[in-house]
Amino acid sequence: MADQPPPSPTIQLVVGDPKHRSIFTLVETTLHVKTHADRKWPQIDTPLRNVLWAEVLNDVFEISLLARRKGKATLSLVRMSGKIEDDKKDEVTRFTQTLLEAAYGGTSRRARYSLHHSLNSASFLREYTKAKKTQSLR
Repeated sequence: MADQPPPSPTIQLVVGDPKHRSIFTLVETTLHVKTHADRKWPQIDTPLRNVLWAEVLNDVFEISLLARRKGKATLSLVRMSGKIEDDKKDEVTRFTQTLLEAAYGGTSRRARYSLHHSLNSASFLREYTKAKKTQSLR
């Protein structure tokens, strides 16, 4: 039997107060998000390749990703942000770094980030798909 690589650890981040809590869980190649206050997107499960950007800036955690509401629906751009408490800042920063490393691996983070910030969501999705096809050919 061939040696199997060790399983990737599950990493979880819980932010917000109990009424408005968000839980981000990184499991192998998927990001799971549960938001208690958002009725439009109460739960998101998306592959890491759809994580566009995440950062902590001035005590605000922001994440941008592509997700589907239902199985075969079109991808939608989802942006989430929220203020983080000082005692959580280091934990959120570590989670953000781990998430970006898992999502991008050895590829350039700036390529997807610049597309994300410079295009509207419809043309962004077309360009993002083209970029992913080009990137996989390298």
